[in-house]
Amino acid sequence: MNQEQVLELVKERGPVIPSQISKDLNTNILLASAILSDFASRNLVKVSSLKIGGSPLYYLTGQEVKLQDYMARLNPVEKRACELLREKEVLRDSTLDPQTRVALRQAKDFARPLEVTFDKQKEIFWKWYLAPNEKAEASIRRELERQELVKKPAAEVAKAREQMAEVAKPKPAKPAARLEQEISRPRPAVKAEQPEVLKTKESSDNFQQKVMKFLEGKGISVIEQKDARGSELSCTVKVPNPIGAISYFCHAKNKKSCTEADLSYALVQGQVRKMPVLFLTSGEPTKKAQELLQAPEFSSLTFVKL
Repeated sequence: MNQEQVLELVKERGPVIPSQISKDLNTNILLASAILSDFASRNLVKVSSLKIGGSPLYYLTGQEVKLQDYMARLNPVEKRACELLREKEVLRDSTLDPQTRVALRQAKDFARPLEVTFDKQKEIFWKWYLAPNEKAEASIRRELERQELVKKPAAEVAKAREQMAEVAKPKPAKPAARLEQEISRPRPAVKAEQPEVLKTKESSDNFQQKVMKFLEGKGISVIEQKDARGSELSCTVKVPNPIGAISYFCHAKNKKSCTEADLSYALVQGQVRKMPVLFLTSGEPTKKAQELLQAPEFSSLTFVKL
């Protein structure tokens, strides 16, 4: 099994879970999960919040519509809330009962929150995940307009309509997935960001120096540096051994908590190069990452905290 086969299967059958990949390609489920996690960390596939047997669904852009096939897996309250949202396409949070409001916050695959600021007050609207943004904007505009017609005298209706038309305009700088309408917001001075940028650069350089110092102290020589950016460093190294030096794929990550996705990425990169993996980090593995380290499939990965 290789990464191309897995990606091709996701294209054909997505959304999928690791057990489907392992069954179709006759491989171990942990290895299939590791490859899919690696894809997700590189934004090659998307990952659902909904879980099937403890595993999320992996899918490609354009396959979102198929997530509806799994709505039956939601708990009854979430399913009912999502069906209502699918029917209405836009719901106003403040008009919903508490159960529905909580359910929509949990059903992240199907409900998209839209934050709207109007008349100096913020409100949340919920959009069906497949509904076009333009249609949602029009629905919100109509809802706000109805509110203003009830609240304000006729002489102020024209002014209210002008305000609502301005509020409902999408701002080009905002992501399409999050509609945030604001009348005004103070912008921080550019200089205020400079010290943080310099601090991050210095921290990254120090971590890379720490990695190199560790390798040198262990008599490990760097053969080829693959990548060095920000808080990550990848390279091919030679590790001394009584029967001769062994080539390793070395992946270093400056992170407080290393996840299963971090380990899976390193493992897959090592498998591609047909090398064992040396994983160096400044942090600790999460609980799930610790479980992976005990699995036979990860026996070729050596975890070292710096």
